[in-house]
Amino acid sequence: MPNCRSCGAEIKFIKLKSGKWNPVDPIKRTMIEGAGKEILVTDSGEVVHGTFASLDEGANRSGYISHFATCPNANMHRKGADR
Repeated sequence: MPNCRSCGAEIKFIKLKSGKWNPVDPIKRTMIEGAGKEILVTDSGEVVHGTFASLDEGANRSGYISHFATCPNANMHRKGADR
């Protein structure tokens, strides 16, 4: 698995429906899709919003957190960002 060039964390890449590749943290999470501000990227490249939850709590979607949300150096990789 590759590592983030700026923080060194393990990442994986998922191709979004838009055709762009998105780095994600490699640990799969589950959520209840719908109301909520958390975001996951699914294996098929969908971006879904909801609330993180376990399967016991009724989670109905699974995916990965975008590494842009967790990387301490994410601004270095954003287009047009002040560095």
